[in-house]
Amino acid sequence: MPNPTCLRCRGEMELGFVPEATLGGFFVSVWHPGDATKDGKSWSERLASPAGIRYARDTVLAIDAWRCGSCGHVELFATRPPEHGEAL
Repeated sequence: MPNPTCLRCRGEMELGFVPEATLGGFFVSVWHPGDATKDGKSWSERLASPAGIRYARDTVLAIDAWRCGSCGHVELFATRPPEHGEAL
């Protein structure tokens, strides 16, 4: 993906990421299609369950965060599959 231009001030944007903290360390956040509550459980029930939120690893996309160096505006893009070991 080419470097985007800030939608607010047209400044130059810098690539980064939003780390996902787990017991095993830090990973890149991912986007997954669909509704995480289709099984009828609430978010609090899913987060409290030992298995957590289930998802298909082959359908996720890594979330890249682009930050404007001029105004600080951040935009998130999910356009690429995560690299091996980058996401859970």
